Amino acid sequence: MANQRQLEEELAENLTTKLNRKMFKEATHIILEEVKSLIVSHLELGHEVNLTGFGKFIPFVRHERLVRNPATKEMMSVGKVTVAKFRVAEKLKETLKN
Repeated sequence: MANQRQLEEELAENLTTKLNRKMFKEATHIILEEVKSLIVSHLELGHEVNLTGFGKFIPFVRHERLVRNPATKEMMSVGKVTVAKFRVAEKLKETLKN
């Protein structure tokens, strides 16, 4: 699993061959933070975010429901919550198969 720092470094390394090396380590951090922020803000508005060839982030509403506390066996209510789901693009699935 790649973490954010690894992605930033790889992105900076890939871009340095094309652009000015000095600015890219910091710039890639800013770019990746902005991309994450944009994805989250669109999901908060209930919009899907499609990254062609990579996948789609989809807001999903879990409605209020009753659950059982496994420790006490007591029934309790869990409120409505919106979560993000991710659907992998077919192109990425095919790439990973090979």
